[in-house]
Amino acid sequence: MNQDILTAIERIVFPAYRCPSVRDSIVLEETAIDAKCKKVTFLDAQNVLVYKFDQEIDDGDGKAIKEPFPFLSKERPSRSKCDFLIFHVRENSKGLSRLYVFICNLKSDDAGNLIDQFNSGAILSEFLIQTSIRCLNSWSSSKRGFDPLDFNVLLKEKAIELRKVAIGTKKYPIQKGFNMPTPKNVVKQLNCNEVHNFMALLS
Repeated sequence: MNQDILTAIERIVFPAYRCPSVRDSIVLEETAIDAKCKKVTFLDAQNVLVYKFDQEIDDGDGKAIKEPFPFLSKERPSRSKCDFLIFHVRENSKGLSRLYVFICNLKSDDAGNLIDQFNSGAILSEFLIQTSIRCLNSWSSSKRGFDPLDFNVLLKEKAIELRKVAIGTKKYPIQKGFNMPTPKNVVKQLNCNEVHNFMALLS
């Protein structure tokens, strides 16, 4: 798996949800006026796609899209969404590519629905990756000798890795009870309103 997966994700996701990167830097910004955790900046962010689905966008024809998942009930927590998804491809020392997905949430005062946001982000990111793989396989099926990608195999081979990131004004007690830390449930915590190197997400 290589840069093709990022190209496929970019191709299948409506472009208005994408956050721009400027000279290899990305800014995750909270739009709520009263938010204390306004933004976080990451420098040296190469080979990344950043999406914010919790926002109102224009459909390209002048019509506002306020809810990206209108088919879901308004009952909580069905419409909980993570604040940002960051897709990043990196090669290891053996020349093998890995797709990292950072599920990021900005929090000002309390953890609130952070766990629901993380769980929602994990489900959404897996859906987008699987859809991208399905489309890549379809787009590439006419090529001779094409070896189709398989999502479950890539997970087993650790070619895809999901990581949770809480960005806030303080550290949150977000891993209690059944949410105690495990290899599959580890949360990286960073301070907001600061500038970080993108490698901080990988450490």
